[in-house]
Amino acid sequence: PETKLAAQIGTGRVLLAKKDITGAKKAFDAVASSDAKTPAETSQKLEGMLGQAECLMDGKKYPEAAKILEQVIDGSAPTD
Repeated sequence: PETKLAAQIGTGRVLLAKKDITGAKKAFDAVASSDAKTPAETSQKLEGMLGQAECLMDGKKYPEAAKILEQVIDGSAPTD
């Protein structure tokens, strides 16, 4: 699962760099909605949520992005 999540995050980043916001958000949504069972998967889930927020900011949906960012901060370990 960790490798698959990492691949989806990478795909999201590439699509975001190509300005394919819709495609990137789909990739990040898949990671963010995953069922994290390990600390590494939890970190990747949070990274997916950061990607979601970045996509929302690109679409000027700042309040929605801020809500996700607050969830990431609340769910992050001090070492993340």
